[in-house]
Amino acid sequence: MHLGLAFAVGAVGFSSAAATWGAALLVAGSAMQAAGVTLNWATRTGDQFAERAPGFRLNSVATFVIWPGLVVIAWGILSRL
Repeated sequence: MHLGLAFAVGAVGFSSAAATWGAALLVAGSAMQAAGVTLNWATRTGDQFAERAPGFRLNSVATFVIWPGLVVIAWGILSRL
């Protein structure tokens, strides 16, 4: 996903501070997702949804980091087509 977005940003010439912030939010959110899954694995969580495990909470918070970054990147790409 990240490589595809990087290609799209480069193909349309979307290079600005907004592109940097959008990419940073996507990377931070993805890192939070990976940390949440790792936390679930380390705590041997069976069902993160039923148990409301700490990894589930981290994954949920990551959503609010990823979406703004995705919106900024998508807006930048679509506005330059």
